Amino acid sequence: TQGQKKKRLRGGGGGGETISRPSRKATGILVHGCHLQSEGWESVVFGDPETQQLGRVAHAALLTLEEDPVCVVFGTGGSEKDGKMEGEFTRDFLLANFGRLALFDVFAGVDLERLEGTMRERSVAETASKTTVEELERGGEILRQHNVEKLILVSSPTHLPRCLRDACVVYGTASSDRFPWAARLSACPSGTSYCGTSPGDVAVVEPPHRGDRDRALDKPHVGGIINRLYAIPPKRRRGLVMQLEKNL
Repeated sequence: TQGQKKKRLRGGGGGGETISRPSRKATGILVHGCHLQSEGWESVVFGDPETQQLGRVAHAALLTLEEDPVCVVFGTGGSEKDGKMEGEFTRDFLLANFGRLALFDVFAGVDLERLEGTMRERSVAETASKTTVEELERGGEILRQHNVEKLILVSSPTHLPRCLRDACVVYGTASSDRFPWAARLSACPSGTSYCGTSPGDVAVVEPPHRGDRDRALDKPHVGGIINRLYAIPPKRRRGLVMQLEKNL
């Protein structure tokens, strides 16, 4: 078994020292939802066969093939279409279009019928959450029921950085009884981004930390200001953003 495999250590005196690999951890996948009325939803979620870029659910299918997860969670309940909440609609869309994965070269030679059976068996729609934080919390409840010890987050590259930030806040960074996967958390971007955007459009603002910085600029922290900006009603927010744009 994989837990019995051994790995030879490189370097040293060539004495053939070996270490045993730890047993395989039960893996879960959390596919973050995309608002069902978003522009270019199918490209974002399923992918673009013309460019061979996988969307969120197609990428989750590929990871299911490679990682053999015990559970794949599709979030959320943030939007609704055809009487279905976002997580359920997204999961069902993948299953209804599973054969179309053959349009992507990465699935060449894959037994899609068998993979579809695995996805049907292991997929769960989470439809109660309304925000990314709630999605992580509600999804976490499902993952615990499946004894997940390692978690892979899947979303678009223009969404995933915030998902990972929120996951570190919700789950922490050390494994616990509540979140045993916290120290084995990874983020895997799909190929397609929000319509008309690219990963370079995402702004990441870290807390001040460099030793050679101008400490007079530590406060107010720019990241905190941006977070507070999104708590302002839209009309007032637009005015502030336009004023900032003019000043810049």
